[in-house]
Amino acid sequence: MLLKNFLCRLKGDHVVPPVGTRASGSTEFVLSSNGTKLHYRLQVNNLRKLTQARIHIGQPGKNGPVTAYLLGSIKPGISLNTGIVTGSITSNDLIGPLQGMPLSKLVEEIIEGNAYVNVYSEFSPGGELRGPIEPIK
Repeated sequence: MLLKNFLCRLKGDHVVPPVGTRASGSTEFVLSSNGTKLHYRLQVNNLRKLTQARIHIGQPGKNGPVTAYLLGSIKPGISLNTGIVTGSITSNDLIGPLQGMPLSKLVEEIIEGNAYVNVYSEFSPGGELRGPIEPIK
């Protein structure tokens, strides 16, 4: 059975090193039926000066390289009580170690527990929120 639904719960405690913040969020992912698009819905709450959101490859407790953008760089950052960003990732959007590879490589990394979302802000340029992307079974 091919896993097609994934969830990421975003917290400051998951950032490396951990960040004290009142912000929170989540990202839901759904793989298209043909496996060529990974649709996402990123929601952040109580975040001041949001600047970007990205998918990285890396295990819990370790930082890793960027593989895709969910939200490109915004300057100056935006503040919001609740904000939602939606979009889709295809193989053409992959960068870093996955550049030029099929989208299935990112999905493999997610299933193996090696992918996370990091949300950045002016307050915490190294990341204010982070969470592992996990399959929903």
